[in-house]
Amino acid sequence: MDYESICGSLQTICIARLFYGYGKLDRLLECGVTQSADDLYEIYYELLYAVCDYLSLDYDDLYEQNRWYFSFHSMMQYYRLIREYGSLHSMKLRENPYITKAEDMLDVAFYPCTCGGGISWEYQKKIGSEWSSGILVETDGYFRGEYELLETLLTIDEWYKAEVRKLENLLKKERAHTKRYVPELEAA
Repeated sequence: MDYESICGSLQTICIARLFYGYGKLDRLLECGVTQSADDLYEIYYELLYAVCDYLSLDYDDLYEQNRWYFSFHSMMQYYRLIREYGSLHSMKLRENPYITKAEDMLDVAFYPCTCGGGISWEYQKKIGSEWSSGILVETDGYFRGEYELLETLLTIDEWYKAEVRKLENLLKKERAHTKRYVPELEAA
């Protein structure tokens, strides 16, 4: 086995380990990603599809930028639960502390990707239609953080999944509490 083959195999192993660590190895295999003959770049788009639940790709010829839109089931569920939480507490979406929590997490998660330059990102927190909440990422020719972007996206999905479980439990308790306390019955 020559040096290039070994390097390609090691990159594939690192990616498989990364996906395994986030519980998405089966997703990687479902997408048909099993090996890379040359390097990570050969299979990068397949890896991006394996990372998220929805992906839209676009390339801007004028500015020579890739534009990617990523969304996750967990992200959509999180913002739907936040809306429900806000309606229970009569608060606007921008006043909701869970929005700030998500924004802070995204800033921290994307920091390793932005260190080398060549990338910008923003996110949407809409719940009007399927995949309306997501992350828009733009990269140019200076971007070299492909592995970091994969890990960031896996981290984001993992965080949203954990937060959805917490919010579901919180909302279940609050719904049960509001059903037990009915002011009209207390006044009678």
